[in-house]
Amino acid sequence: MRLVRVESAAEQELFHHQVLVSLALRLSEGASRRVDGAVPLSVSLKRLMEPLEANAKRQYSSAFVRVFELDHPAHADMLKQALEMGALVVLVDVEDEADLANLREAVLEELQANSTILTCSRPDRVPALLQQRCEAWSLAALGLYMSEVKLSDRDVREVIKRMRQRGGLAGGAHYARVTALHLGCATGASSLASTEVGNESMDALVELLSADGCVLTSLDLSFTLADGRRLVNALRSNASLTVLDVRKIPRMRDSYDALAAVLLQPSCSCPLGFLRCDDFELHQGEEVLDLRERRLAPGATKLLAGLLRFNGTLKELDLTATDVDREGAQAILATLETNTTLTALRLAHNPQLDSGVKVALEAAAAGLPSLELELN
Repeated sequence: MRLVRVESAAEQELFHHQVLVSLALRLSEGASRRVDGAVPLSVSLKRLMEPLEANAKRQYSSAFVRVFELDHPAHADMLKQALEMGALVVLVDVEDEADLANLREAVLEELQANSTILTCSRPDRVPALLQQRCEAWSLAALGLYMSEVKLSDRDVREVIKRMRQRGGLAGGAHYARVTALHLGCATGASSLASTEVGNESMDALVELLSADGCVLTSLDLSFTLADGRRLVNALRSNASLTVLDVRKIPRMRDSYDALAAVLLQPSCSCPLGFLRCDDFELHQGEEVLDLRERRLAPGATKLLAGLLRFNGTLKELDLTATDVDREGAQAILATLETNTTLTALRLAHNPQLDSGVKVALEAAAAGLPSLELELN
């Protein structure tokens, strides 16, 4: 069993909807796939207890089946089959923590026998016996994944505007908790077939990224017509974004130098450390990035150096024969002053690196015993 802490009714509703949709998609993927743990049942704890309390002397083989017989008599057999197959996932909403005090051992055992997720706003009030049987989860972040949906420029603007709103359920409070926004085309189709990111949505996105208290940490704009120049300007005052995907954005390469300059500033507040672009892909958690013999566009090396200022996972970087120029090498040199994670840096066969830059790199590496530097 899993006990998930939620902060509001809006979070609880959104979480339940997301789980139900995810399980429904699993079931629709095909009969040839296993359906273990894929049949959802959403019920409140109060509703689950009502039939038992009304007929205290009667023993039911399953509280779930009894509730289903009362609410959906024509489909009770389907639930029984799911129980027999061990395929049931139960989402239990704890509306009133007081109900937990009356939770019967039989119901508790049935909850534990199935894949059960309980949502509760005050897990500190959950009886110790139940807490011991549960994994404690907390709903900390939300993501909007629109990679498979074509949205108009105005639609995107409205979604982003909601992400800046706060208030009750009607005001879309859950949007303000979104930390990952995916607008790119997951299938890799042309930008003409993907979500529109035009002037209106860029205005809203710039406002969101520039706002105090912005919580967005991951942004996917791949295969869209986003304005790279405006995106870079917004990141100058952003203090939350750590992951960015700008693949196949027209003229994005023209903004490499500008983005690198932002990240390399000593006063930079944007913690961007992971980036997917047309020249390289530095993923979250990646420890090795091998770009050997890949010709990088002008500014790409500087951009990579800027990312290394905030990247705490990359250990090995191979830039052998990638046309690293003097500016790119100097940017990497500056990054070595703050990066403590890199253990291997390979820069061999880059003829534009003169002896002065090589000497400076060797001197920097000498002060970092854990760094292996390859220049020849």
